Amino acid sequence: MIKRLLFVAAAALFMTVAWTKSTAVGQDSDPKPTLRIAVVSADPSNDLCKTMTANFDGVKLCRSLDEAIALKNDVKGVMILADGYPTQRTRVTPEQVEALLSSDVRVYIEYPENNDALGITGYGDGKAMESARGVVVDSDKLQTPLYSLLYVNGALFPTKPFDAAKVGAKDNNVWLVAAKVAGYDVAEYALNDAASYVLLEENGRVLTAATKFSQWISARYAPDERYQKFWASVLTWLNHDDPAPVMTYKPAVSPARAKDATLSKEDYIDAARRNSDWFFNTGFLLSDTDEKAYGALRESRDYSLHVDKTCDGRNGVIETFSSGTRFNPDGSQKIRFLKRADCNGEVAGALALAYRSTGNERYRDAAYNLVDWLLRESSLSGGPRADAKSPQYGFLDWDDGPATPEQYYGDDNARAILGLIEAISVLGKDGEQFRQRLLEIIIANFRTTGVNGFRGNNIHASALEKNGWKFFYDREITNFAPHFEAMLWACYLWAYEHTGWEPLLQRTKIGIALTMDAYEQDQWRWTNGLQQERAKMILPLAWLVRLEPTEQHEQWLRQIVGDVMTFQDETGGIQERLGKGQGLFGSFKSNPAYGGAEGPIIQNNGDPCVDNLYTQPFAFLGLTEAARATSNDANRKEYETYLRKLTDFVVRTQQVSDVYPEFDGVWFRGFDYDKWETYGSDGDLEWGVWTTETGWTEAWLSGCVSLRVLDACVWELSESMDMTDDFATVKEIMLKEIADDEPHDSSR
Repeated sequence: MIKRLLFVAAAALFMTVAWTKSTAVGQDSDPKPTLRIAVVSADPSNDLCKTMTANFDGVKLCRSLDEAIALKNDVKGVMILADGYPTQRTRVTPEQVEALLSSDVRVYIEYPENNDALGITGYGDGKAMESARGVVVDSDKLQTPLYSLLYVNGALFPTKPFDAAKVGAKDNNVWLVAAKVAGYDVAEYALNDAASYVLLEENGRVLTAATKFSQWISARYAPDERYQKFWASVLTWLNHDDPAPVMTYKPAVSPARAKDATLSKEDYIDAARRNSDWFFNTGFLLSDTDEKAYGALRESRDYSLHVDKTCDGRNGVIETFSSGTRFNPDGSQKIRFLKRADCNGEVAGALALAYRSTGNERYRDAAYNLVDWLLRESSLSGGPRADAKSPQYGFLDWDDGPATPEQYYGDDNARAILGLIEAISVLGKDGEQFRQRLLEIIIANFRTTGVNGFRGNNIHASALEKNGWKFFYDREITNFAPHFEAMLWACYLWAYEHTGWEPLLQRTKIGIALTMDAYEQDQWRWTNGLQQERAKMILPLAWLVRLEPTEQHEQWLRQIVGDVMTFQDETGGIQERLGKGQGLFGSFKSNPAYGGAEGPIIQNNGDPCVDNLYTQPFAFLGLTEAARATSNDANRKEYETYLRKLTDFVVRTQQVSDVYPEFDGVWFRGFDYDKWETYGSDGDLEWGVWTTETGWTEAWLSGCVSLRVLDACVWELSESMDMTDDFATVKEIMLKEIADDEPHDSSR
């Protein structure tokens, strides 16, 4: 957080100029409206100070309240901003109160101490916003529908309970409350069973804000349109109800391009380059300094990363900025300071592809270092995973956190495998040394995959040690959950192409066939949403068509692609959708449940939001492969049309910032294509709307953009990898118990 404050200070002058130039519409040719309001703040970089002076004439900036009081006969309103936030509440002396009340000015005050004379009473100790959001309880005052939601990320506020029965009552003087409520744009269940606290209330000539709303730009409060109405309402009230125009401003972090921007190949290259640079510019590729402190800092999740020349992948990459409850009072985000196998493999692949698409050797070097670290240096592949006598041999552990036991999610291993395939392919001769280890990861997962082609969501190390791997290989389970199964099927099909070992194909075909039959019967078990299940099925179906382009396989692929892309918006984004029932992590069914578990970023089907964590990256990857896998001309043209629109959407919605390098070049999990900004239901316990997962999100969106630049796909990129000798070695080590009684296609 200290580092972020330095960013703000260093950029203050730039921000003042940039916002001033970009805020008031037509200000070069049209006169600005006049607003006779005094704004009290000793901080010239305060968002409200800059935005008001850029939009209006007549605004008086005062460094002290006494200076503003001296202007009381020349202004209609006084705004006292929370310079001491969050450590010190705003104080008004008795003498200042008397002077203010002796005039007819109206007063807006932020984060105040209780003050009986000003009618500011009943506020208790400070409370963090956490999962709570702003909820509109006076729609007339805020020009926004009742129960509309506003994010006040990480805000700290003194508590004053609000009685929900007052909503709509004539004596209600509260405009906005803080409450933990379920919903997307509005509180789905009103304020039922939700403790709520006053955020904005009117008492006579005083409008009290319980927190620092004046930092709404730098703290990235959302959505923009509602904050424009929020400030128009506040300024109108201060202006003695004479309507104040809506202010315009440049968000601190925003989409790279407009909704209808025309794009070129160079725009694609720029997106891949910007995202790749992000890993270095933020220190998510751990520096030597951070690596030395890693053990002590891993669980803190409140640490500023160092950025220096040693950020080159040799120490691995950490996971993400967290969302949901993990905001600081200034709007910055805490870090999940963990190294995950999937993220490291995926980022290696994306950086390798970025090297190909941009020519930047730095990306190639980092990709090599990440592969080397993951497969030879890290605990994620060490210990029992490097012991050929252990049933855990070959696996990649989920993460290196001491709080999580050794466990092997198939989907996490699969994403690491796919990223490693990309990286090792691009590395050429330098990647050959990693091929055997790559096959070992695939076979470790396959030899715990049952006779029907299913592995189950997760296998713990304790179960492997107790039962041995052959127990899982002989199981007759089904698991109609593509989120957990489908990407491993893609890995098995790829391995079959490069080894010719028949069980890889046969068990995968059984699993896919049973899953597609279950889809027809509406029996899929969805996780955070149905779209993510469909999206992940595209890749294995595309590669099955590669291997066996039968009418049945083409039909399956066409069916799933069609069902995903039915919900492609005209902007190119893929709308998130929920399935029937609750799912493993469905939308929140009560206010108390919100923020207490993993969950989707929509509340109901129809919410105009894409999911860049669970759905869109994998639809992007699947479509990239499907468009080049099918030999059906009509299908290929259809897939290519979907893919072109989706690529443009991804490039347009990449986030950019002149202020915060930690968010320049990322994609956040949730994006609302109507509002054209980062937005959604942020109730997921930690991977919410503002998550920036290095693997799942960044790596696949960036990597697929690079593939588009290269006019390539993963299957073709890796087709020259000769795995024959490597597989012979792996089979001898890992498949002795089944190699003799399973069919093998020796002609491949």
